[in-house]
Amino acid sequence: MFFTSNVLSMVGRQFTRKSFIHTVSMIRQPLPAMISSSSKYLIQKQQQQQQQRSFVSNVSLNKREQELTDFLASEIDLERESQKKPLPKMSDWTITNTGSDIVLFKKFNNEEITIKANVCYSVDAANPDADNGQMVCEVIDGNLYDLLMNVLEGRGIDQQFAKKLIEYSTIYEHNLYVAKYLQQYGDFERFGQVDYRPLGSSTATSTSIMIGTNVFHIDPTFSPITSIDVLNSTIRQFFSRSRHWSDDKIYLRDLREALKDKFLSYGLKTAFHVFKTEYTQDKMKRQTATNIIAILPGKYRGTPKDEIYLIGAHYDTVRRSPGIDDNGSGSAAVLEMARLLTRHKCYFNKTIIFTLFDLEEEYLKGSKYFVQQYLIPTEIRKNQAKFNGAYIMDMLLAYNTTESSQSLRDFWPTLPAFVEEIQDAGSRGNFMTAWSRRNIDQDLFFFLEKNWKNKQIYPLKLMDPPLPTLSHEVSKNWSKYSKYGTFARSDHASFWYPIERDTTFRSILLSDLGPWRKDMSFHYHRYGDDERWLRYENLRFMKNTIDSLLATIIDIGDGYCFAQKI
Repeated sequence: MFFTSNVLSMVGRQFTRKSFIHTVSMIRQPLPAMISSSSKYLIQKQQQQQQQRSFVSNVSLNKREQELTDFLASEIDLERESQKKPLPKMSDWTITNTGSDIVLFKKFNNEEITIKANVCYSVDAANPDADNGQMVCEVIDGNLYDLLMNVLEGRGIDQQFAKKLIEYSTIYEHNLYVAKYLQQYGDFERFGQVDYRPLGSSTATSTSIMIGTNVFHIDPTFSPITSIDVLNSTIRQFFSRSRHWSDDKIYLRDLREALKDKFLSYGLKTAFHVFKTEYTQDKMKRQTATNIIAILPGKYRGTPKDEIYLIGAHYDTVRRSPGIDDNGSGSAAVLEMARLLTRHKCYFNKTIIFTLFDLEEEYLKGSKYFVQQYLIPTEIRKNQAKFNGAYIMDMLLAYNTTESSQSLRDFWPTLPAFVEEIQDAGSRGNFMTAWSRRNIDQDLFFFLEKNWKNKQIYPLKLMDPPLPTLSHEVSKNWSKYSKYGTFARSDHASFWYPIERDTTFRSILLSDLGPWRKDMSFHYHRYGDDERWLRYENLRFMKNTIDSLLATIIDIGDGYCFAQKI
C-alpha cells in the first residue's frame, strides 16, 4: 500500500419473457382474492375420466387471475404433449431417464464418461436467453453447451453432440412447476387439486459430468473454497522477499516469469504489460516495469457484448521489505482465485481479468499505466468491451481480536460514523474493509456484502468517503477534498481517477487496515513484514476474504462452476 497523504493532490494535478412476466409483476402484490379459497377459482373437469389435466374456472376471474390460469393451462398442455415423445437416440451412447434426469453413458479410449443432466436447470429472471426465467424448473441452460465443449473436448464430444444434448430439454420437457413467486403465499395446495404440485424449493438443480473417477458437477450455488495450505505455500514461494525494482533485478525478472508461468498453467491467456515510467521515488529517471495480465474469457469475449471485471493486486514492495502482508497477501489471493476458478471449470458470461501490478509503491504507476495503455485502448476502444469494475486487494493478513488493537486516528475527520461503529465494538482489528466512493461504486460493494462469509467472525466494514466522480472535480475543489487523500493510496484509485480526466471506472479496495492495526503498524513497510504473519489465524482471516470474493465474482460475473471431486 502506497503511503502518502498527497495522492489526491497528485491525482488532481498530474493525472490530469411475455405475458407471464406481467402476471408475475402483479403476483408480487397482495393476492387476498386468489389465495382465500382453493376451490373457488380452479375446478377439475372430468380429469380422471380423460386422464388429462387442465385449468378451468366457472367463476369470473379478474385480469391477472385469468392470465395466470391461461398460462398454467398452456404449460400443462405442453407438458402432456412432450411426455408422449420418446427420447431421441445418440450413436454410441446409452441413454436412460429417471424422473427429470437424463443420463448418458459411453466408453471412449478405455475411459468411462457419464453425463447426468436435469431439465430443471436454470432459474434466472434477468437472463434474456432463458425460456422463462420465472419457472422453478427450466430447460437446460444454453451455457451447458459451452461447458460440455470445454470439459469434454478431445473425448469424442463434438459440436453436433453438444447441440443435441441441449435439444433434449425441448424434446423431453419433464414436469414444469410454477412456484418461485407464489411460494411466499403458501398457496401450493390450490394447485394440488389438479396434481400440479410445485417443488419444495425454488433452487435450481444441476448437471454433472463424470470422466473416469473425476466428477464435474454444475451447481448454481457452488463457489470454490480456498486452501490455506496453498496460500501459505504460494506466499512463501513467490512473495517472501523484497520485490522492489532496485533491490535484486535478476530475482525480480525470474519472479515475473514464474508468475506468468503460473497463470499459463491454469490455462489462462497471459501476457506481460511492459511500460516505462516518467520517474520513480528513488531516482529521477525512467524505469522499465512489468504488469502481469491473465484473462479468463467470458461467453461474449471478442464481441461488443463483452463485459469485464478485474481482480487485481500489486506484487512490488518498498525497498528491503519482504512484503508478506504488503502485498504478498493480495498477490497470492489473485493467484488462488485464478487457480480455483480454472480448476473448477468455472464458466462466465462476463470476462474476468486477473492482474498483478508493478510499482504500486511508486505513486501507483503500474495500475495507472495499465488503465492508460491497456484497459482503455485495448479492451474498451479496440475490443469495444464494457468495463464493469475492479476488485483490488492490498494487505489481507493483519488480524487482531484484542480490544483497542485498531487505531482510528486518521479516519475521525472523514468518516466519524465508521469510527464510532468500530469503537462501539471495542476497537478490535478483526474486520476487513472495503473502500468505495459513496454512491458511485456501490454496486460492487452490494455484491460483495451479499456474498460475504462468516460476517459475525470476520465483519466487512464499508469505508465510503464522499469523493467526486472525476479527477478534475478534485483539482477544482482541492480545499474540500484534500482531507480524503488517504483513500487514494492504492491501485483502486487508478480506476477512480485515470489519467484521462473525463473518465472514471468503478473500483473497490479490500484492505485489512494494516498500517493502523496493532502489531502490523510497527512493521509496515519494514523488515518485520515477514513470515510471522503466516500464522493460522491470519491465514484463516485472509481465506475468508478470498472465499467471499470468489462467491462475489461468480455472482456478479454471471457464472457457475463444476464442483469437481477428485
